Amino acid sequence: MIIIKVYPVVVPISLGNLQTVNFYIVRNDNQILLIDAGNDDDACWQQLNERLKTLNASIHDIDAILLTHNHTDHIGLVNRIRQINPTIGVYAPSIAIPRIQRDETFFHQRYDYYVSMFKYAGCGEDANERLAQLEKTTFTKQKPMIEGPLIAFDPGQQLFDFRIIDSAGHSPDHVLFHHESSNHAFVGDHFMAHSPSNAILDIENDGTIFHSLIRYEQSLKHALTLKIELAYPGHGEPMTEPNAVIKQKLERINNKAERIYETLTKPKTMATIAKELYKDRYYHPQLFSLIMSEIIGHVDRLVSLGVVEKEYIDGVYVIKRRG
Repeated sequence: MIIIKVYPVVVPISLGNLQTVNFYIVRNDNQILLIDAGNDDDACWQQLNERLKTLNASIHDIDAILLTHNHTDHIGLVNRIRQINPTIGVYAPSIAIPRIQRDETFFHQRYDYYVSMFKYAGCGEDANERLAQLEKTTFTKQKPMIEGPLIAFDPGQQLFDFRIIDSAGHSPDHVLFHHESSNHAFVGDHFMAHSPSNAILDIENDGTIFHSLIRYEQSLKHALTLKIELAYPGHGEPMTEPNAVIKQKLERINNKAERIYETLTKPKTMATIAKELYKDRYYHPQLFSLIMSEIIGHVDRLVSLGVVEKEYIDGVYVIKRRG
């Protein structure tokens, strides 16, 4: 059995239900790996250096960085680390690379998708602030999020001591790292004990729609089959009973689907459903996109199950119970 030792880097934050940002120093017999890389801020940087110091190591001693997905609170310190350790290998899911490197064509397609999706959902002017943020990010942020080369990998591969598991849902590119000999896993944002892992609206790399909640449910069910005994998440405490947490997430999906179905006493737009369920939170600029991701994802799932149907009326989808 290959033995690994795990040294969490835990940085307190206050962002909704999220209380920490976690990333992980992992040692085996002859290597030091970093799984994810926190936020690009002084708190994460200081905590990483202090944690390495307790191991009689430094940034120079990290052999590789492994990324679970492209979100900024998981890739943030890569550029700082590379300034000190320029030859370090940075490993990322192959489908994450256009996102991490800010591919212009991809981000223009992504922006257009959000414009059309919020329109079809009936959000109207409610989406203006979120679209303005996306427009700024898409058309003015030309610098790569990660500078320098990336080493691509795909689900199913073996990487160092880990099996790469597809866990798409929270993002299209999300993976988890399963250490099969110990049955421990580094699960990023795939699931967490005390916070929902939102299945966020997005597109595939070819521009087609990523059906986030449908894929997330499939990924959770697959994670159950791995029989993980200890899961290290991107936020919150390690989970000693991860299958129980996964089952709670699956139950939450079904419960929310029932609540959405119950609102459909008459045909409604997805924006109307969101307002009824979330009230004033729907208008919160930091929550709007997450809420609409959830509602649109659930409608997609209910359509796929044959429970509801969508009718296109005057440029907007109207949702109604089937039959």
